[in-house]
Amino acid sequence: PRWEEPSFKRAQQACMAKGHEVRGSLELAAEEAFLSALYPDDHRVCEPCPEMISKLSQSEARACIERQLFNRLGEMEVSVVHDFEMLGYALTNSARGKAQRLTNEEGEPVPEAERA
Repeated sequence: PRWEEPSFKRAQQACMAKGHEVRGSLELAAEEAFLSALYPDDHRVCEPCPEMISKLSQSEARACIERQLFNRLGEMEVSVVHDFEMLGYALTNSARGKAQRLTNEEGEPVPEAERA
């Protein structure tokens, strides 16, 4: 992966915006207070404060991510999620998002006149 400073700054800004969203929403603020009460010493369950986000450097973030990804490969679980029923469809007009059935249930091509 590439580690670019502008991308890191955008990610920092997005995290700060999410934090403001949490503090501005009654439901999210209540959830944050509840999780803080349940897990007072575990900062993983709550949104970080803006001060913590602004103090974080790109090299610290990179080290943390690499440690989580590459040093614990034996414990990593990858989930693949897909709407497998849609595999026989293809977008024919991306502006309108119109999909056409290109194959039938057996995987055989559907004649163009029968596509819907």
